[in-house]
Amino acid sequence: MAGGAAFEHDFEKGEVSQTLDRGLAVLQLLGAGRSSLTPAQIAAELTIARPIAYRLLRTLVRRRLVVRDDDGTFRIGPGVLDLVGGVASNVLESAMPELTRLADTLDCTAILAIADGDDTVFLATVEPVGPNPHLSYPPGFRQPAHESPFGIAILAGCPRLAGEPASVAKSRRRGHVLVAGAVAAPINRRGRDATASIGVASTESAAFDGARAIALVAAAAARIGAR
Repeated sequence: MAGGAAFEHDFEKGEVSQTLDRGLAVLQLLGAGRSSLTPAQIAAELTIARPIAYRLLRTLVRRRLVVRDDDGTFRIGPGVLDLVGGVASNVLESAMPELTRLADTLDCTAILAIADGDDTVFLATVEPVGPNPHLSYPPGFRQPAHESPFGIAILAGCPRLAGEPASVAKSRRRGHVLVAGAVAAPINRRGRDATASIGVASTESAAFDGARAIALVAAAAARIGAR
């Protein structure tokens, strides 16, 4: 077996770091939730002992990947953005002014999302200033791509795939995704396949002008894509 092939075989079949794997599982668990969790809840969800959960959490807190709130629960921390910064720094830099503009103009939470395998990860969010209720998402919030308007928008910004959901094909024709209280559009930078999307999400009780949101979100996506 050639050297390169032997390495690939050994790499695929070799052992993995159980501690690292558990730490990443904690991040995925916290990133997938809308609320913070206690160490006991984390231990139960991941079927690990509480002392192990505490050690993992202390390590993640030290790296700012996880934050401990005053009530003793834990949530995803700002350090997560540093991990993806090298991958998405250019689009993030271009998107931040657009996110602020969307949030302030539409009085909705503005969201920049990126693709991560079969999931969509919220890279950055900007909440509107004002007294009205609005949605809040932690950095690294994760959703299955096909279940998220932001994930569907990314898929719609790529060539058609056999067997893709009808919602993706429909969104590709329209150039955007519109669901109850949310609008998203793919970001195709310089004509390349989309790896990110931008959009807004509103609470169920808030008034939401879908047509206006579509126009503003689509324009923001086009400006980012042209940079």
